[in-house]
Amino acid sequence: MKNMIKKESGVTMVALIITVIILLILTSMLVYNATDSVHIKALTNLYNDVELLREKVSEYYNEYGKIPAKVKYTIKYTNTDELSNVLSSKNDTGDFYVIDLEAMKGITLNYGKDYEKIKSDEQNADKYTDIYIINENSQNIFYVQGIEITQNNTTKTYYTDYTEPDETTVDLRYIDGILIPENYYYIGTTKDESGNESLVISNNKEDEVNTTRTNQYIWTKQISEIEQKPSSVTLEEKQKEDEFIKSVNTYKGYFKNSEGKVQYVKIDEAKWSEAYTKDTQYTDSKGDTITIPKDCKISLAPTMNIVSQGLVIKDKNENEWVWISIPEKIFKTARADTDYDNIKADLIEYAKDYRKGGSTQELEWEDKWYDGCGIKDADTYTEKYNQMLSSIYSNYGFWIGRYEVGDSVATKNNMNRTIETGTTNKAVIQAEQKPYNYITVEQAQEKSNNLAISEKTGSLMYGIQWDLVCKFIEKNAGLKYEDIATDSTGYGNYKQLQATGISEESKILNIYDFAGNELEWTLECASDSNSYSVYRGGNIVNPENTYAMSYRSSTEKTNKNINISFRVTLF
Repeated sequence: MKNMIKKESGVTMVALIITVIILLILTSMLVYNATDSVHIKALTNLYNDVELLREKVSEYYNEYGKIPAKVKYTIKYTNTDELSNVLSSKNDTGDFYVIDLEAMKGITLNYGKDYEKIKSDEQNADKYTDIYIINENSQNIFYVQGIEITQNNTTKTYYTDYTEPDETTVDLRYIDGILIPENYYYIGTTKDESGNESLVISNNKEDEVNTTRTNQYIWTKQISEIEQKPSSVTLEEKQKEDEFIKSVNTYKGYFKNSEGKVQYVKIDEAKWSEAYTKDTQYTDSKGDTITIPKDCKISLAPTMNIVSQGLVIKDKNENEWVWISIPEKIFKTARADTDYDNIKADLIEYAKDYRKGGSTQELEWEDKWYDGCGIKDADTYTEKYNQMLSSIYSNYGFWIGRYEVGDSVATKNNMNRTIETGTTNKAVIQAEQKPYNYITVEQAQEKSNNLAISEKTGSLMYGIQWDLVCKFIEKNAGLKYEDIATDSTGYGNYKQLQATGISEESKILNIYDFAGNELEWTLECASDSNSYSVYRGGNIVNPENTYAMSYRSSTEKTNKNINISFRVTLF
């Protein structure tokens, strides 16, 4: 029995020792694998952050022509010394900036938490390191603090998703805010006799600057708008003068070579964003913010997506709308959005110059606003009027149809709409349609209701809204009071009835035919009896009478003829 006990005891000790050794080996492997797993996760998080930021920065840059950054960042701390090992002496030559995460939508990062601190401490941004920065020239993105990994007693710090400097030739679409034309490349700068620098582009990215070569073009700044091609410019066969003029006025310049030939950026006004899935805040390149309604697309053309210049959207029915912005400062004090009387008073004061009536502009019309105008359910529409005031106050603006309402059946090639046509045809706010005339004010209001979108109210324009559009045009289009209130013949069609949106000459801030073409019904009343309704704007009936943009007159509410159409507001 003893021998058996000793034998069992000996076997147990050996087994125990072997077991301990195996456990030590397994534990070592598990610790190593766990550490390795942590390293992999940390690097993956960094790479995911950089990839997401690169995508969002690119989207922002393509839309606004600049990087989403405003706070400069100076790299000067010892823990970032190794960052220099991944900086390109060829590309990362500009200043570094903290990426403005709030300027982009849909950003959720694993690192970069110090961004929240920098927002309230911009002067000391350099002391924070848990932050993502971007080089203004290369647009390369780096994580200042870096991810430190130690393996085999060697420590390496990762700052981006590559470990060697990025020496790829950078083809930026914008240089100093100037957009480079398609198929051309920025190759450097040149100085004139006064020492002023200008950008030089070429169709060969490897070119050295030599502006005597005809394939190299120098940036020519053009601050004031032009109405015709400068005599020093020669357009090639495929280049169009109106296209050139639009580009120059939009981008404030063009590229010209030694022979006077030019390259310019063609503006494509047919490009639209994806439809918004909900009401969404949009901030334009000038920093102005408005709400884009659900299911609407925003224009991607630089001529059509600036708030102060008449931002354009397209709804799910392909109808187009322009935003009319109202300065916040016109409201004298903070008000409740139900303080209708004071909101109205502030709006009247702001637009009072355009409250006059008649072609002579001598008669001060009593501003009766909307009190029925013969429309059914007058009480309901009075409620809608208050809703309109509240909406303007809350949003500092409202939408109007980009065009006079058109008849979807009677297109520009079929302008034969008559009083017998009736009002059964679908109304649309689209280009190249016959204006929807031969319609009473009540019928026009019903059509306007049907054009509403995304839980908004569609309506004929109220008198104050027409005046506010006049003020918007005066403020942002550089027009004088007389251009709007006395003689608008230089800004609209006063010759022959034409289809909607067919003439660029009758467009102001992306609004077509606000002067000329057709008179337009509004919901303003012209008499105590409510038997007359007010129409606004110019038309083609009496060319000897200017019928300016702010023109106001009236006719019986049951009147329908070829001279009166309508425009819709959305709020």
